Amino acid sequence: MSRCGCPEECEQQTPHSPGTVADEEPVVFALVLAPSTNEQSVEIFKNNKLKDKQQSFCRSSHCTFMEMYEIVVKPQLSGQHSLEYKGYNWATAGEIRSIVAARNTMRDKTPHLTPVPVGAFCVIDDGDSVYRAHARVGYANPRPNFLSLHDTNKARGDLLIILQQRGKFPGTASPPFREEPRA
Repeated sequence: MSRCGCPEECEQQTPHSPGTVADEEPVVFALVLAPSTNEQSVEIFKNNKLKDKQQSFCRSSHCTFMEMYEIVVKPQLSGQHSLEYKGYNWATAGEIRSIVAARNTMRDKTPHLTPVPVGAFCVIDDGDSVYRAHARVGYANPRPNFLSLHDTNKARGDLLIILQQRGKFPGTASPPFREEPRA
């Protein structure tokens, strides 16, 4: 499988990040959703955020559960929208990167020019001075119009399956999180 289209994965993106995201590294998707959102649906991943490579994930080996909860979850719960914390799912970055983009045969009129197989997603470091464990996930886009030639709904469905395979967790667990310091 080709990893073309994700140069951001190969170089550290911010000076605050612990480095690029390794394949074996666990990444967490916090389920902070509207009460009416079906957490078993691809609607939990915003297509526009994936297109912009801005879907937020947590690099859980670089933080504790409480750090993630305080910095990621709490601000969303205290916002103007009525959101609920429903737990989290996790996978390794390599599992997410192993999802293959399926060609949309209805739109792809030049299949011989479309790279196959290509990883559907990039997992990119994006730590900042307050939260070094932040990462972004987005669609790979190795050439113009690549996204329109591939089935993004299938890719989101595969991402959902990968994340749900270990189940949903309500609180701290090791793995994926770094252990809480003992008092």
